Order: sequence, then C-alpha cells, then structure tokens
Amino acid sequence: MLWLRRQGFVLCLLAVVALALTWPLSEHAIVADWAESAANLAVALIFFQQGLSLATRQMLAGRLPLRLHVFVLGWNFVLFPALAALFNAPLTLILGRELTTGMWMLAILPTTIASATALTAAARGAVPQAVFASIFSNLLAVVLVPLLAVAYLAGASGAELSLMPVFTKLCWLVVIPLVLGQCLRRCCRQWAIQLSLRTRWLPQAAILFIVYQSFAQTAASGVMDSLSTQYLISALLGVSLFLLLANWAVWRSSDWIKLPYDQRVAAFFTASQKSLATGLPLLTAIFAASSIPMDVAMILVPLLIYHALQLLLGGILVPRLLAGEQNRRG
Repeated sequence: MLWLRRQGFVLCLLAVVALALTWPLSEHAIVADWAESAANLAVALIFFQQGLSLATRQMLAGRLPLRLHVFVLGWNFVLFPALAALFNAPLTLILGRELTTGMWMLAILPTTIASATALTAAARGAVPQAVFASIFSNLLAVVLVPLLAVAYLAGASGAELSLMPVFTKLCWLVVIPLVLGQCLRRCCRQWAIQLSLRTRWLPQAAILFIVYQSFAQTAASGVMDSLSTQYLISALLGVSLFLLLANWAVWRSSDWIKLPYDQRVAAFFTASQKSLATGLPLLTAIFAASSIPMDVAMILVPLLIYHALQLLLGGILVPRLLAGEQNRRG
C-alpha cells in the first residue's frame, strides 16, 4: 500500500496513456482545436501555480557554494546533451527519428524541483542547495531549452526555424503566468500561499491532461498502429541504459568538485534528474510553435519513461547514500 502511494503519479501516467490509446480524440477540427486550447491552458496553469509556490527566501538560502551550482547547470544543459549525442549515435537506426529526438529533448531539460529536493532530504543531503539549484535550473530553462531545441530541430530537419514564434508562445504560456504568480505572492502573500497549498494537485492534473491529449491525438492519427512491441521495448531498454549511464557519470564526477557529503548528495540528485513538470509544457509549446512534422507523443516517450525510472532508481539509491554517510562518519 505504501509503495502504491509513493508511485501513484507514475501509475496515473500509465493509466492516462492506456486511456488515450483506448479512447483517442476525434479527428474533427473543432475537437482538435478545443484539445489544443485546453492543453495550452494547462501549461499556463502549471507555471502560474509554480509562481505562487516559489519561495524566494528559501531559494536564496542555498546559493553557495558556487561550484555546486556550476556543476548542476553544467550537467543539466551541457554534459547531458553531450552524453545523449554520444548515446544516440549508434541507436539512431534502432530507435528511429522520433525516439532519438526524444532522447535529445530529454537531455536538454532542467532538473526536477519536488522529487530532487525530496530525495535529497530523504538521503540527508543539503536541502537548501538542492532547492536553489533546482529552481535556478528551471528558471534558466525557459531561455536555454528553446535555444537548444530549435538548434537541434533545425539541424535534424534541415528546416530554417525562427526563434521568435517559439519565444512569443513561451512568453504567453510560461513567463507571464510565472511572473503573475510571483506578483500575487508578493502583493497578497498569505492568500497566495493558501492558494498554492490548495492547488498543489493542479500541476500533476495538468500534466496528466497534456499527456492524454498528446497520446490521444497520436492514436487518432494512426501512428501508434505502426509501432511494434519490439520497438517500444527498445525504447524502454534504451532509456533505462541511458538513465544508469547518466547517474553513474554524475555521481563519479561529483567527487571531482570536492564538496561535503551532504552537498554532494544534493548535487547528484539535482544534476541527474529531469523535470516532467517543466519539461513537458516547454516541449509542448516549442513543438506547437515550431511546426516541425514530427509526432509529439513519440518524442515524449523517453521523457515519460525516464521520469518513472528516475523515481524508482532514486528510491533505491537513498538507503545506499544513507549507508555511505554512516560509513563516512563511522
């Protein structure tokens, strides 16, 4: 029962995907337009709620040491994409264009906020540093993810893509709701805190709807019919191997910056995790604005698999990290 509660969101994601594949959206234009508008609203609500719940004072408490945050950002936006590029090279023919693109999009995303902080706390790591690193990574992602995504898509498709439509759409869906949430928090602090607490379910519910909308549209187009079980198993194995490789590389390299053990734990979780809450709405907005002829649901598959597996792996690693701290003290 406890395991079911901890993995409840992952199980809901699987249920939503199954529902979308079983009852896809109608291909009627009105239904498609309604679904797209509702998905855009869901994206805006996610970032509005994050703006309401973003505690500036708590974030600034963990701003030092600087090398920890350089390490985390370096992995989030430089080393992860480099590792994905090396990893994708021999797998392009096996996984196909959409899934290898999905691996790249996964690699350029920021870290998680909630799960990285929770896992750091569970492993008795430095929570203030984890909070600062994860929030700063997600704020920086609003600028870096579109730049990296458009550069990759332009190179992969050979098309000339303009950043302006992407940034314009992201401004309406991400920046303005986030700033509005922060302004309300500053002007009506107690009311905003109460509202953020009462709407903690909103980002997860919005993510579930976005996942349903993406996969339901894919199922309605008939793309899923062409995917074999072997193809999906290849994606699962590929993402699992990439997850293990990335986590091993992050942990080994975290020893090079000579941090105290609790800060090393914070650096490890914030550098190795990838955010579904921020990444999914960002990627949805980017692909909607870029008009690249790729199937969005298939590109999201690696992110969904990675999200589920990173939570399971984190739960397995916490006792080992606690044992490592006890051995170090003993």
